[in-house]
Amino acid sequence: MEPIPDVNATTTAPLPRETAPKPSLGSPSLQSREKIQLSDVESASRLPSTSLADIADVPRGDVIVCPTVRCGDVATPYIDYEATNCEEIRFNTSEDKSADSTVGRIGTMRRFLLDNDPLLYSIIKWHVAALVLLFLTFIVFGLLYSGIRYNGNCTDHGNTPLAPCVTPFGSILGAYNGVFAYSNCNNSYTSTQMAHINLTVLDRDRETGKLTRVTKQFQSGMEWQCVEYVRRYWMQRGLSQPAYFDSVVRAADIWNLTFVRLVSNSSATLPLHRFRNGDRLANGINVPEVGDIIIYPIQPGGLPYGHVAVIAKVELAARGAIYVAEQNWNNKVWAAPDHSLARKIPLRYDMLTTTLTIDDPEGHIIGWMRYG
Repeated sequence: MEPIPDVNATTTAPLPRETAPKPSLGSPSLQSREKIQLSDVESASRLPSTSLADIADVPRGDVIVCPTVRCGDVATPYIDYEATNCEEIRFNTSEDKSADSTVGRIGTMRRFLLDNDPLLYSIIKWHVAALVLLFLTFIVFGLLYSGIRYNGNCTDHGNTPLAPCVTPFGSILGAYNGVFAYSNCNNSYTSTQMAHINLTVLDRDRETGKLTRVTKQFQSGMEWQCVEYVRRYWMQRGLSQPAYFDSVVRAADIWNLTFVRLVSNSSATLPLHRFRNGDRLANGINVPEVGDIIIYPIQPGGLPYGHVAVIAKVELAARGAIYVAEQNWNNKVWAAPDHSLARKIPLRYDMLTTTLTIDDPEGHIIGWMRYG
């Protein structure tokens, strides 16, 4: 038997286009080539055509032998189906070559899951979608939260000052009656950090029934707002006995409170008394006293949340005055020489109408309050 030549081993490089000799019309090489091409066409026509449907009907594991068609540099099994051409074959071949890439492996895995476990594929798909949605939600929430800012005197929100600090945040502005006041940077900034204070109180031992001194921690408010200073002052220096009022949204809301809680026993309360600014003394109004607090209502001009301060000194006269201790009004260091008083506010008494008015040119005052 004559041995079959190895086609791959005996291929000869084609001559360049400009140097390859053009065969004559009647040359033997041209006639041989035409005979070979005619023989290939006749052989292909005698072979049975193989369609996609035939391939699908063949049991797995069988071998299908198809004639090949050469399209340029691409040799592929001859499949007789509509719209088969060299461009499509080249495209499919290039897809096969990319099957080893990352995208190809992902596609193969996806097809494997779809064919073998569609439920698992659905679970993975929905979990990935949920994680992406959660990630986007966190981003949107962060953008919205970072954009929220309130320009208030005592209840602003944010962690970065919107304006330069008048004095460094947390620095001491002064001290009245041993209670220090601290800078809030400026009156539009809020640290969002809560201040705490440790106080020694009497507590009854449950086993022995005896009263003992213990140290408890109390929350005084947001650093270093006007409300925080007033609450802390009453906790440390409140007259009759230390007390504190409940949380409020705005400083002006203190005017609506009706009681305070005792530091020694939070279940015990004392009533709050209100004295409206500008009322007549004949109507039962009492003059302002040291330890009282003054309340500013919500108003334009830099007090959208009101303000509150402690009365530190009272001068009764036709043209008297009160002196206050406070935080977060202008955040300046208190007046020299001892830095024990923050501001002086005129106190007017009208002898004809017997009215008493705390006349602050920088803002209207509702009145003053005390407990007991």
